[in-house]
Amino acid sequence: MRILAERLKSALTDKQVKQKELAAFLKVQESTVSQWLNDVHAPDGETLSKIALFLEVSVDYLLGISNVRSLTPEIKEFKPEEVDLKQTLISLRKLLDQALANGVSPKDAQDALRYSEKLLSALQDAKTKGGNKN
Repeated sequence: MRILAERLKSALTDKQVKQKELAAFLKVQESTVSQWLNDVHAPDGETLSKIALFLEVSVDYLLGISNVRSLTPEIKEFKPEEVDLKQTLISLRKLLDQALANGVSPKDAQDALRYSEKLLSALQDAKTKGGNKN
């Protein structure tokens, strides 16, 4: 995952963020961030998503899937209180059903569903903290 290490370094430099700041944001040891930057280990998917949001780049960019660095304005201006959680979950389940029908393994679909449920839980927490309980 050398490209992840390179792009993570580049994004940190571009945003003028020190690895200590990223570690504090993620609540991990600075040595953990150092291992990612030196291509010793890679962050898990959930952590990678948090890194991307913090650095305002896409996960696809960090992984080398895309050369588009920045997030779209819609993502940058994301407001948890505007999300209909029930409708989002229904849409996610439909997408997973379609993926299964098109040959995605049941394990991958289940992993995606678990990750989606974690995201929705985080959204619900954000909405609750904002005083808007949908």
